[in-house]
Amino acid sequence: MVTISPWQSLLCDPNPNSPANAEAARMFSENKREYNRRVRESVEQSWTAD
Repeated sequence: MVTISPWQSLLCDPNPNSPANAEAARMFSENKREYNRRVRESVEQSWTAD
């Protein structure tokens, strides 16, 4: 089973005005570089998760 991190949840349908995850939405709006780094990290971790 693949789980979606809060960071990945904004990828397909970004709506930082009505976020399911306030931290991810804030970062999506205010600091795209850090947001992208966290998404990348989360995806890479999912590749090695059992």
